[in-house]
Amino acid sequence: MTSRFNKLRLKGGSGHGVVYVGHLPRGFAEKEIKKFFSQFGEIQKIRVARSKKTGRPKGYCFLDF
Repeated sequence: MTSRFNKLRLKGGSGHGVVYVGHLPRGFAEKEIKKFFSQFGEIQKIRVARSKKTGRPKGYCFLDF
């Protein structure tokens, strides 16, 4: 189980980290995600998981700080 989370740990004290955010509401788009989470630090990249068939968000994302 811990091997799944090795990718999410901070790498060598560089200040770079990845955060998983789950249970996002349907209307919470990338703009709102960036605006809300920018209070915790500078966001480098937002990756929202989307359905291949419909293109709608699946309800979770990854944030690179």
